[in-house]
Amino acid sequence: MTFIKNLFGSVSPQYLIRAYLISLAIAVIWFFANQAALEQNSQKILWYGYILVSALLFPFAKLVWDEVRDLIIGNNGITYFGLWAIGVNFMFKAIVNVLLWALAIFIAPLGILYLWWKQSKAV
Repeated sequence: MTFIKNLFGSVSPQYLIRAYLISLAIAVIWFFANQAALEQNSQKILWYGYILVSALLFPFAKLVWDEVRDLIIGNNGITYFGLWAIGVNFMFKAIVNVLLWALAIFIAPLGILYLWWKQSKAV
């Protein structure tokens, strides 16, 4: 239990709230978009489990993306050239977040390991 407490304590509450709100929005859209395709109860149970696990693990997958992005870009600012660039940036962020949510089961363990490693070095 202390591992989970330390895991969530090592990430800022604002980051977690924002990530879980994004995750909730994606989960609701994903749920309703694929509801009609499910026919059997066993498919529904697996699908609901996948949605729940992805929604819970999304902040840790997003953490991996944010760390890699910060490693590559650093503190460099991006200059926008009009409204079209803001729209393209928004679409890129939306696509990245949906991909991170869908692949959270595979990416989030890296984020959890990173937080564990970072926390063990701090002690």
